[in-house]
Amino acid sequence: MSANMSKIIHHINPVTYYDVLGVGPSATDDDIKSAYRRLVQYWHPDTCRDHDPLMAEQTIKHINEAYTHLKTRAARAQYDQVLRLQEKTRKLPSSPKSRTPSRNPWGHFWNWLTMLESNKT
Repeated sequence: MSANMSKIIHHINPVTYYDVLGVGPSATDDDIKSAYRRLVQYWHPDTCRDHDPLMAEQTIKHINEAYTHLKTRAARAQYDQVLRLQEKTRKLPSSPKSRTPSRNPWGHFWNWLTMLESNKT
């Protein structure tokens, strides 16, 4: 699957970092660490023989990114706040004057905020 197709699918069906690790928002630190280790062991490009190496590499990057945002309580709290804000922006009504739904003016802001948060290391 191409990177562009992956982005399109992600946009249609957004996945949270919780989904990537296969845990829920109420997961404990140990649950998250255990899920991370299990997935890394399975998807690591050096040991993953069941899948395409490029797919394994992309998947391990997503797993590492998810773990970065969920491994500490402080990081998880910040990520949960971003999720709540994104959910609020999805619920904003569209413009009643136009025939097509208007673009949410806050959407670009939250995308930018999410991008900034994901670039912190």
